Order: sequence, then C-alpha cells, then structure tokens
Amino acid sequence: MKIPRSLAVAAAVAVVTPVALFSAAPAFAGEAAAGQTQDQPTYAELVKAADDAQKAYDLAVTAKAKGREELEATLAELDSDTHPLKAAALDTAKAAKAAADAKAAAEKAVTEAKGKLEAARTDAEKAEA
Repeated sequence: MKIPRSLAVAAAVAVVTPVALFSAAPAFAGEAAAGQTQDQPTYAELVKAADDAQKAYDLAVTAKAKGREELEATLAELDSDTHPLKAAALDTAKAAKAAADAKAAAEKAVTEAKGKLEAARTDAEKAEA
C-alpha cells in the first residue's frame, strides 16, 4: 500500500512542529524573565499610594456633594415664580392666551359681519353691515 505524498508531508509537519516550538521556548522564556525583573514598589510606597488615592477619592466625593447642592439650589431658584426667567415665561404664557382670545373674538366678529352682509338686501343695509 502506497501512502499519498500529501499525507506523508502532513505527518512530517505534525512530528517536526512540536520539536521546533520546544526548542524556541527557552528564547521566549528569557525575554519574559527579563521583563519580570523590574523594581517592585516597597510596602511604604504602596501605603502612600493607597493614602493618596483615598484622599483623592474623598475630595471627589466632597466635590460631587457640593455640586449636587448647588444644582438643587439652582433648580429651586429657577422654579420660583420670582426668578426672571420663570416670570418671563409666565408673562409670555399670559400674553399668548390673551392673543389667542383676541384672535377668537376677531374671528367671531368677522363671521357675524359676513352673516349680516349676506343677509342685507339694500345698499344701505350692506353699508351698515
């Protein structure tokens, strides 16, 4: 029985590949070992870093609380009817309602005048309408 050439090549590659990887492994291990020989921080440095981080966190929490208080105060002030923006908005709403009422009254008057004009039979009645 004859083994196909492609199968023989695949078998050879399967046998040689692990050997090639194992022989290259010490070269990679040397690079990793060199990277692991960095200076490690001391316990005192770690404690100082933790204390600095805690202080920064405390300042951030305080700043957030102060910002929240200012936001709440600003929102409460904006909600007050005496605030200039709120007062202007209220005045504008009143003016818009008055304009809408005036428009409705004018439309009603025009409709009534058209009705009288159509009902008028003589020129004098039309002039009066």
